[in-house]
Amino acid sequence: MIFFLLNLVFVASVSMEERIQETFLNMIRMNPIEYQMKYRVQFACDVNLLEPIYFDDDLKKASDVQLSYVTDSDCPFAHETCYKYCHIYESCSMESRVKFYCKDCYIISENIMKGPKMPIESLHLFLQKEGHCQNIFDVNHNVMAVTFHEHPNIYIQTFAHKSPFFHNTPFVGDGCLVDSTYYIIYVGFSTVYLRTNTDVYEMDVLFENTYTITLAESNEMFYFTDGVYETKMFR
Repeated sequence: MIFFLLNLVFVASVSMEERIQETFLNMIRMNPIEYQMKYRVQFACDVNLLEPIYFDDDLKKASDVQLSYVTDSDCPFAHETCYKYCHIYESCSMESRVKFYCKDCYIISENIMKGPKMPIESLHLFLQKEGHCQNIFDVNHNVMAVTFHEHPNIYIQTFAHKSPFFHNTPFVGDGCLVDSTYYIIYVGFSTVYLRTNTDVYEMDVLFENTYTITLAESNEMFYFTDGVYETKMFR
């Protein structure tokens, strides 16, 4: 059963840029102080130690459609829905548009940026803007989606609280490959599972509150590491 759930997570139709930003955003939410020390990024808001936030297909639809609007030459670059498309929704508000696609979503927030292509760089710039930073660290959010468009480089992050929202299995979040290193975010019980395109790997949790697992390759052998401890994995 857990393999099926993981397959849904990793087969989600998201671009490399979107996957990287989702993964690193959860790294930041779950361990902001260590992340700040490692990457020397400044936070423009008060930070909280938070649980991971889940990728949501309905929010992805809302985020994708907003991207189509802000890239329309007749539309402003704004959170409000472009006037050409307001008739689809109850109003031109961001909330009406998002709830059209995600009916159970509340406490909706949106970050939009036109700037650098690199997902981590743009994420760090979001964190340096107070309102954007507050959206990332909002304790009420439990679902999110990221949309990216190249030419021009635009990132849209959409957040919400989705109710009802249940999960009773170990959480395995998204993963991404950056500089030959595979990052995965998880909060589990005693075991963590990682699904790549071709294989499923398994490891025991080394200690509580392990947030980031790196999949690295050394002498053609794979191993998990959190930067301190290493665990060889088996298939």
